[in-house]
Amino acid sequence: MGKKKIKKRARAMQSIVGIVCLGMIGFVLVWASYKAFRGFDNSSSNAISAAPISAAEKDDSKKAQEPESKAETSSNTDDAKPDESKPEESVPDVSTPEPSTPDAGSENTYWTESIAGKPVESRSDTPQFPTAAEIDDDFADAVFIGNSRTVGLGMNCGKPQATFYASTGMNVNRIWDAKEIKLDDGTEGTVFDALKQHQFKRVYVMFGINEIGWPYLNVFQEMYEKVVNEIKSIQPDAKIYIQSVLPVSPKAVNTDAVFTTANVDALNDNYIKNVAANTGATYLDVNSALRNSSGDLPDEASADGIHLVKNYCLVWLKYLADHS
Repeated sequence: MGKKKIKKRARAMQSIVGIVCLGMIGFVLVWASYKAFRGFDNSSSNAISAAPISAAEKDDSKKAQEPESKAETSSNTDDAKPDESKPEESVPDVSTPEPSTPDAGSENTYWTESIAGKPVESRSDTPQFPTAAEIDDDFADAVFIGNSRTVGLGMNCGKPQATFYASTGMNVNRIWDAKEIKLDDGTEGTVFDALKQHQFKRVYVMFGINEIGWPYLNVFQEMYEKVVNEIKSIQPDAKIYIQSVLPVSPKAVNTDAVFTTANVDALNDNYIKNVAANTGATYLDVNSALRNSSGDLPDEASADGIHLVKNYCLVWLKYLADHS
């Protein structure tokens, strides 16, 4: 009987030890699994963060974190850029006060009521600018097409019966699609849309100052001729006048380096005259009526060297009245 009790106790202890061992083995397995899992997770995270980031990835990351408003501003800035290589011309200061009368005998004091078409050396030293009333042509049968220089003419010429289809920044490329002309029904359309509303007897066209920096001026000439031919098809009974590009003063280079007298003269002589000849239009050398003895636009004629103040707009208009 003693031996049997000892055997029973031994079996009981073995069972207990076995259960405890199984429990410990289970705990160890659970702990090992837990540590193994945590260790893998941490090592994975560390490996990713330690990987080198390329410059392109850094740039993309930076862009992704930029505020939405900044991206929209960038987009708007890009839209504002002109298609051509030369920046758009600046908005004319059409409210610029008339220049004061120059001192007699100075270089730019030869303007008289009859200066248009006269050689520089034959002009009087007495500065007498024409008034709107002295220009007897009311231009009621005429339409003026062009860019900001033509806009300035319309605001300063004192001829309310004349029609102006002009817009700041207009050129021979934009004219086809730019809906910037107010139509009779109050909406806005292209220059060609506006021309279809009425028939005119005279059409005065001036382009070139905005295109003067184009790399291929033969393309400018071709596009200009296409514009003139379209005008002719819409206005079959009108006489078309192609005006030379007006001169610029030396300070025009402050707006863009392409605005020089040499470039203006080359554009007129080599391309604008060809446009008139190839389309059967009449060429008007307005440039000759507005240049001083150096061939430049007088300093007092413009605040920026490009857009004319009132007195010189009237000189321009008188030339047109006397030659068309």
